[in-house]
Amino acid sequence: MADENGYIPIDEHYADNDGTDFEDDSTDFADQFPHAEVIGIVSHYSCIKIHSQSLQRVGTDLSPIQPSFGIPNLSFEIDDCCSAWTYPPNSFDFIHVRGLYGSVEDWPEFYRECMKCLKPGGYIEQLEFSILAKCDDGSSANNEALRKWGEYGFEVGEKFGKTFKVVDKMKGWIEDGGFEDVVEHRYKWPIGSWSSDPKLKDIGRWNLVHWEEGIEGWCLAGMTRLLGFSFNQVQAFLVELRLALRNRNYHLYQEVGVVYARKPLQP
Repeated sequence: MADENGYIPIDEHYADNDGTDFEDDSTDFADQFPHAEVIGIVSHYSCIKIHSQSLQRVGTDLSPIQPSFGIPNLSFEIDDCCSAWTYPPNSFDFIHVRGLYGSVEDWPEFYRECMKCLKPGGYIEQLEFSILAKCDDGSSANNEALRKWGEYGFEVGEKFGKTFKVVDKMKGWIEDGGFEDVVEHRYKWPIGSWSSDPKLKDIGRWNLVHWEEGIEGWCLAGMTRLLGFSFNQVQAFLVELRLALRNRNYHLYQEVGVVYARKPLQP
């Protein structure tokens, strides 16, 4: 299992976090490692580079929503990870990517930028989520709203050219990008409090809140602009979907994947 800062050994390769709660993660990391200089790049990926006695963390985002209070070894930059990266080659020891499913059109080019900007021996780490509400015991097999949710989501991604299947494809993409020592971990996060395991039950409660508060924003634009639904049709569909997500007889979960890999020491 990873510790709170990721999978890469902190004392060796200087881990980082990004994406959901990115600003909190950046500040926590900077506080925990005062000799590291942390830069938050405002765009769902972040990078760390090492100076002789300090670690610099770069966090990116598309919007200036970061905290205003200052931490000496942390800075944020507004940037778009889908544009050409402006950092010099071999700049970073570690690049962390999180939650970019449905956000990137050209993944091979994205990984080429990561490879270019990492130092030899530096690490990339990526965490992504499946958009599906899955079930292993068949308890939700006949629920139409859950089935359609996945179909609609994948169709939207294909129509606007930014796939939502990243969690299943990133390992292969990273391998194809020339990285070595590629490792993948997969986890099942419950949706709802149905699990008998106390930790998973707590994760499930929070994940249900995440889904209930997020699903309208996740699907409204895609379903109305690309799939031809009216606003009212989307709202009616979401009523059925929320009822399914809240049904404790459905043992639903969301897959989460983490892949990390290293840039070769030699070209």
